[in-house]
Amino acid sequence: MESDAFIDFEGATAKLKKELSLNEDTGVFDTSRDKDEFENEAAYFGKRLGTIPVPEAVEKKKAIANAELSDEARYVLENYKPIYGLYGFPDYSPEETETIDAIVRTLSKSDLEQMKLLLPTDCPIQWRLQDYIEERQHEFIKSKAKRHLSIDTLIKHYKEGKRGKKGPARRQLQTRFDYLSFTDQMKIIRLFLKGVKADREWSYRKLWNWWDDALIPDLEQAWLDHGDMKCVQTAALRLSDDFIKEHQEAMGKLDYKSVCNRLAHDKSFVIDRNRLRPLDYCYVIAHTRRHISDEEADQLLFGYIKNVLEYGHNEPIEYKTRFEPTIRDRIDDKLKYVPSLMYNRSIGYIIWALGQTGNASTLIKFHRWNKMLQTNMPKYLTEEMSQERLINYMNEDFEEYQRWNWSIFIKHARITLPDIVTISDDNDKEPEEPIDEGFPFTMEECPF
Repeated sequence: MESDAFIDFEGATAKLKKELSLNEDTGVFDTSRDKDEFENEAAYFGKRLGTIPVPEAVEKKKAIANAELSDEARYVLENYKPIYGLYGFPDYSPEETETIDAIVRTLSKSDLEQMKLLLPTDCPIQWRLQDYIEERQHEFIKSKAKRHLSIDTLIKHYKEGKRGKKGPARRQLQTRFDYLSFTDQMKIIRLFLKGVKADREWSYRKLWNWWDDALIPDLEQAWLDHGDMKCVQTAALRLSDDFIKEHQEAMGKLDYKSVCNRLAHDKSFVIDRNRLRPLDYCYVIAHTRRHISDEEADQLLFGYIKNVLEYGHNEPIEYKTRFEPTIRDRIDDKLKYVPSLMYNRSIGYIIWALGQTGNASTLIKFHRWNKMLQTNMPKYLTEEMSQERLINYMNEDFEEYQRWNWSIFIKHARITLPDIVTISDDNDKEPEEPIDEGFPFTMEECPF
């Protein structure tokens, strides 16, 4: 077998370049391929065709040359260029991207941060850089742990409040909290519960998921001393019913939802609906499993829907379809698109809440109405537009077609709603903005 010492690497490289038509980076990327071929590719991927101007390439080279980078980082930067000048399309094949990515994983945090600024946003590895930067930061924290000041020293600096020492001590205590012993964690929480507002609020957030009953007196005292709004959320989760009842008036002025969520398990507790937004009320009754009357459930759900329809919050957060984008080109699939009131996330949240409270009668009314609207959509659409025009509309711009389809759906929802239930005037007000949380919530995922 031929020894590596006798292999002509330079000759092999030159031959490989020639066979693969590889070019050196000249500042203007290769556009020698047939122009029609470029345009066809550009149209397929929906990207803009073009070359990167020489001045821009020169600026790129200058920025890389002036940056303080390792040879490995410089190699990655100097070897990146869009394929055939097609913006946004990765120039590396999948296996080559993984090779470059493996090189990037070896780089320092400083290299990674500079590369993030110098690499184009469409670079195949750009989206991974932030994860690697955070990994390096975590490694840095762990590597420096032995050289950190002791927790007792940091607590001393925090208490003394000397300029230039308290701030760094605070940051170290908060950064290292999750990696410390239980004893040290207790010291930090108790210290911050007596600190300035920002430190107290840091403690309140920590106590949502990190807790020991030994902290009950400390949290109670924090409320008595400061009466913070954000303390109410934590107190409602962690302190006794008796304490919350004793202070419910003052707490309720700051955060009535959290007080209700804690006390509404007691059937004797009266919820003042006027102090809660509809979705907050749904949250409380869902998590406390409070059954409400059929009439109240009807007013809650259909009253909210009426306001959504009347105040212009008609469009759902997303125009969902059961079909993946890759098969939307098939006209049979496009014809099957049907809107649903459930595509409005806030309405969907109320539906979930009424399922938790056992209000089946209201849910059945909604389900029948929504299905009736969906079943009649073909008739509604042909009343507005001929079948031929519908198909042309779908093929021209399916997303725009979905919006139009939704507007027809809403039109008939407005017309038919009075046949479903009579809505009181109490509901005649502009609805809340659509919620952006997922649902259903759990107490672990979203305690308040």
